[in-house]
Formats: sequence, C-alpha cells, structure tokens
Amino acid sequence: TTTTTAAPSTTTTAAPPPPSASFDATLQSPGSLAVNLVHTGTAQPGATFAWDFGDGRVSNVGPATLYTYEEPGTYTVILTVIDANGSDVRTETVTV
Repeated sequence: TTTTTAAPSTTTTAAPPPPSASFDATLQSPGSLAVNLVHTGTAQPGATFAWDFGDGRVSNVGPATLYTYEEPGTYTVILTVIDANGSDVRTETVTV
C-alpha cells in the first residue's frame, strides 16, 4: 500500500508598500503669499506628515495645510511622510 501525503499549503500576503510623498502646491489666489499644500501620494492610516516650508519653519499639521509666507520669493518645500511601512521624501519648488 502506498500513502501519499500532500505538503501543507501556505499563503503569503505581500506587505503594504511604503508611503509616497508627492504633493500639490497652489496659490490661494493670484498674487497671494498663501499656498495650499496637499499630499497627493499614498500612506497608511496614522502616517506622519512633516512639512518643511523652506523659509526656516516646519510643521507636522497633517496631509494638507494652508501656509502663508512672509515675503514673496522661491522656496524649496520638503514633505516627509512616515508610516508603519517606511518613509518617503518629496521636494518641490514653490514660488509666491
């Protein structure tokens, strides 16, 4: 008598991807120093969003913020997104 035993099956679940730190920056109105910054990438619930506005000020306000610069100019805005699966950084130039 021959007995055949099947190997146990295993299911592999892929880990969620790390966050993506893309964002849009739009002036609140023409000639305004206020900029709407909105995260447009992906992140898991509970993610941290760290904004560096390029003028010496930083904030962890969340995935969207309205930020007002004190002077017209060109600024380098950096968004860092951190969640349970990793982190990502995006840099954009904003002119007000």
